Amino acid sequence: MNFTDELRPVDPESDDPQVASDILNYVLARTLRLTEDLQRFAEQRFDHAPASGTHVCELNGEISGLVLEWVRRWPA
Repeated sequence: MNFTDELRPVDPESDDPQVASDILNYVLARTLRLTEDLQRFAEQRFDHAPASGTHVCELNGEISGLVLEWVRRWPA
C-alpha cells in the first residue's frame, strides 16, 4: 500500500459509497480552507508578531497531522 492508497479509505459496508466519499471530501476541503486562512492571516501579521505567527504555523501542522490520523482510522 502506498501513501495515496492510505488516503483513500475503504467505505464502511453500511454506508453509501458516494455519501461516505462526500463526507470525507467535505472534511478535507474544510480543513484545507481553515489551514489556508490561518496561514494567510498569520503571514499578514508576521512582521509585527513573528512568535505568534510561528505558533499559528505550528497549529496548522498539528491540525494536518490530526486529520491524517483521523483518515487512517476511517471505519471499515
